[in-house]
Parts: sequence; structure tokens; C-alpha cells
Amino acid sequence: AMPRKDVIGRRCYELWMDRQNVCEDCPVAKARHTGKAQKAEKMTPDGRWWYIHGYPIMDDDRNTKGMVELTLDITERKRMKDEIQESERKFKILFASNPVPMLLSELEKGFLYDVNAAAEALFEYPRNELVGKSAIELNLWYSAEDRQTAKEKMLTDGFLKDYETRVRTK
Repeated sequence: AMPRKDVIGRRCYELWMDRQNVCEDCPVAKARHTGKAQKAEKMTPDGRWWYIHGYPIMDDDRNTKGMVELTLDITERKRMKDEIQESERKFKILFASNPVPMLLSELEKGFLYDVNAAAEALFEYPRNELVGKSAIELNLWYSAEDRQTAKEKMLTDGFLKDYETRVRTK
């Protein structure tokens, strides 16, 4: 946080962007010009990300008589979002290229969210005929008891590993 005396009378582009003029796409300048609230995300020269919201203060004749600028440091949020996106990218690559049949599904009814190419080959269904349906609806389990046992093991252990069962193909 900056001391009050260092902020009063100075423009945001001077304080954070080390500039002498308004930044391109400045939400505060846009709000002043349009008379409507504006928002943006901007990175400062020090690498920090800021969420900036500009609000015009209007007089009775709808003329802008002042501005309110709200800022929030979102650097950590952006970093976490980038890390999640990178993790998802890696997961998609590993999931798609894994030679072991893999299915992402809802546990209770077996609703399939995604399958990899190895699962398509095993079940002899193209992906578009598997995703959006349930394993029960497609009759993939050899028996209801096999599915129930697998489900209970997932609930108890939190995962299913080295579990042998019979399945049906198309």
C-alpha cells in the first residue's frame, strides 16, 4: 500500500504504469467518455495484474462530473488460473494418449463425461456414442453386481486399481 500523501493528486498511469499519459483501453477514461461503468485487467511494469473498474459520477444533466476508480490486485488469482490451465492441458494430453482405456464418469449412474481412444477401441464405440450416456444405458458392465462392487471399492478406497471385471462391447 502506498502512503496517502504519495497518491493524492496523481494519476493511476503515473503511479502504476510509470507513464505520462493515459493507458490504451483505460477503463476509467472510457467510463468518463461513455458515461457508463467500464472494467479491464491490466498488467503493470512490475508484473502485477490489476482488475480496474471505472465508474462515472453523473450530474442531473447526465454529464460526467467525477470518476470513481476501484482496483484490486489479482496477481495471485491470475497465477493460479494459469497453473490450473497448464495442469488441465497436461492432463488432456496424458488422458488422450494413454494406451490404457480410460473413462471419466459420474459415480452414481455412470454418466460418461469423456473417454480416450483406447476406451473407444475396447468398447467398439466411437467417442460421440459414449460421451453423454451412462455405462448402464450402454450396457457396458457385464453384470450389475460387478458395477456395484467397483462402485463400493471406489467409495471406500477413493480409487480403482488392478480391478478385473468383464465388460460388454458394442
